[in-house]
Amino acid sequence: MTNEQSPVTGGDGLRILHLVDGLRVGGAEKLIVTFARELRHHPDHLTIVSLQRNVPAMRTAVEAAGAQVIPIHSKKLINPRRFQKLWQLVRREQFAVIHTHLTAANILGGFVGRLTGTPVVTTLHNTRLISQQHFYHGRLENWVLTHLTTQVIGVGWQVAATHQARLGLDNIMVLPNAVALPPPLMAVERARVRASLVDDPEAVILLAVGRLRPQKGFLDLLTAFAQVHQNNPCTRLLIAGKGEEADVLSAKIAELGLEQSARLLGLRHDVPDLLGASDIYVSAAHWEGLPISMLEAMAAGRPCVVTAVGDVSRVMDESMGVVLPPRQPQLLADALQRLIEAPESWPVLGAAARQKVAAAYSADVWTEKQLALYRELAREKRPPVTAVHS
Repeated sequence: MTNEQSPVTGGDGLRILHLVDGLRVGGAEKLIVTFARELRHHPDHLTIVSLQRNVPAMRTAVEAAGAQVIPIHSKKLINPRRFQKLWQLVRREQFAVIHTHLTAANILGGFVGRLTGTPVVTTLHNTRLISQQHFYHGRLENWVLTHLTTQVIGVGWQVAATHQARLGLDNIMVLPNAVALPPPLMAVERARVRASLVDDPEAVILLAVGRLRPQKGFLDLLTAFAQVHQNNPCTRLLIAGKGEEADVLSAKIAELGLEQSARLLGLRHDVPDLLGASDIYVSAAHWEGLPISMLEAMAAGRPCVVTAVGDVSRVMDESMGVVLPPRQPQLLADALQRLIEAPESWPVLGAAARQKVAAAYSADVWTEKQLALYRELAREKRPPVTAVHS
């Protein structure tokens, strides 16, 4: 960067670093893709450093949006060589801000930011942090968040309130998740996608999206769906995602005799098409922040049946679908049954859901708010720690 330019006011806009554990398929990673795509309408430059392996399609998506991806991988959290590479990169490129996502990134980004004098923004994506399952990682992340991070963001009000109480922070910023509005799936394309998924063109397709882990409540969903399918043999349940619970869910499908009506689709990169081809979106999650998959379903104009976890109840109401308590398969079955029996309500509910996203959770407004925060913090950038030598 030339002497005439600065991270704040350079002719090429802000130089922004997003640091993430890995470009895999999840809510945090989807937000990074959304930000990269929205940044095409701005003069700013985005670099993404991934600390663990990437899903090729996710890396392709952010690179297609014009962002640079730099892998600095290690299986260990504490790796001096990786830390040195990251520190040298930040010092050389003089980023205006480091924005971190997920445990390893939150920890390493906090230290590198302090050493280089770079403001650090950390987004907390859930009401529970995965690091809290690991005593030392959890304590270290908590310390970084309270002592080194410049600004903590919660992706929803419940997320912010939970971590404010847990960490003793009183300045967590609420910046709700956002998604771009997809174009409606044309009738011919919708029919093609549906034909690739189910054998009955008249089937009612229920779609769930998420990592296959206990948090997502997929066992509850299968239990509920077994009852729904008994009453409505034309229903089909599709679950898009991969994860450690895949074998357990496959066994449950067999146990319930649902092999012909419930499918695990595995990892999919065509979720917008799946949403456009489905009839109802369903989530039985036990805990969440503000789920991206639900916002995507709303943006696609799908009626939703979801559990009241995290910030779901702040977004979803009866004008757009059904919200019910988690861990209640019978209530979930009843709600799905009622909605399946009222197909005339689907377009009305779906239209209201899409309008809610357009009005309150649009990607362009969300991006503007993030950039405004970056500019404010960059103006207050601190000098680097001079005791560290290369």
